[in-house]
Amino acid sequence: MTPPQIVAHRGSATDRPENALSSFIAAAGSGVEQIELDVHMSSDGQLVVMHDAMLEQTSLGHGAIASHTLAELQQIKLRGMDETIPTLAQVLDAVGQSIHTRIEIKKGPVEYAGLTEAIMEAVESRSLKDRVTIMCFQLASIQPFAKAGYETSLSFSKSFGSERDLSTLVKRLADDGVADIGYFFHELDAEAIETITAAGLTVGAWTVNGMPRLDYWLRQPISYILTDQADLALSIRAGL
Repeated sequence: MTPPQIVAHRGSATDRPENALSSFIAAAGSGVEQIELDVHMSSDGQLVVMHDAMLEQTSLGHGAIASHTLAELQQIKLRGMDETIPTLAQVLDAVGQSIHTRIEIKKGPVEYAGLTEAIMEAVESRSLKDRVTIMCFQLASIQPFAKAGYETSLSFSKSFGSERDLSTLVKRLADDGVADIGYFFHELDAEAIETITAAGLTVGAWTVNGMPRLDYWLRQPISYILTDQADLALSIRAGL
């Protein structure tokens, strides 16, 4: 069995802030197969890379991303380093040709008008359509990408509100052209893996950290793991 691919979750650089441009550059050169990032939209319709819709947790800014222009956002420093919030365009320009990128659409209190079209433009203008996967917890958000021929992944967890019968869900995903499920590792078991793979879909686990869990999941018949500890995951996988 080929071990799962390693996805650097938000760049997963232990000495750099999450979702920082330098984190993605470091991850792209580390030996992992993929990176993962999250996108939001500024008040003037520009895509920026940050996990939360609000600025406080990982930056020195305040308020909602959607209430700031891109120029304002790019004056805000990330916590812990002299680096500002990157745009999706900056990340794709820096590493898009060298590593597969999983772009997660964040759903929450803010709905961004034109988000789908903006992501497609950013990706396709760089000829990266075959080097990205579009992810979201909501199927409706990834259906337009699947119809347009993108690789798509439904994030799945009953703990996060994904109350769906898995057998019914995988058939619907296959019919919609969604080829992958990213599963909360704590809920993923052999039965779920069999159900998903029997339907012709791939499955990965998120977010796997710590020596025991990484060692376990890198031995399972899944396609990838997301981790905040890419260096540790690479070391463990090398010893399998």
